[in-house]
Amino acid sequence: MSVALVHDQTDLNDKVAAEVRAALGRFQLKQLDLAAVLGVTQTQVSRRLRGEVPFTLRDVDAIAEWFSTSPAVLLGYANEPQPRKPELVRCAHRGSNPGPAD
Repeated sequence: MSVALVHDQTDLNDKVAAEVRAALGRFQLKQLDLAAVLGVTQTQVSRRLRGEVPFTLRDVDAIAEWFSTSPAVLLGYANEPQPRKPELVRCAHRGSNPGPAD
């Protein structure tokens, strides 16, 4: 693998992480909200947002759908349409205590 290819992949992951962080901040959403969308833990989301672990194409697609935007926006290749505030995903988070039985 060439150095340029590794550099390009790192740059692309940094762009995605920056776009996702910006959208989360813009709509005052939490990493835990994104974790529910991706079906991962908050720690895994944090590692993606810090650039330690790259976002997968499946992640990018799910995040774009959640924000009602295009994957191209998250990849830094388009400015329109701008992300819109998503509906929060309602699901049990890992490590949460179950509620009382009905």
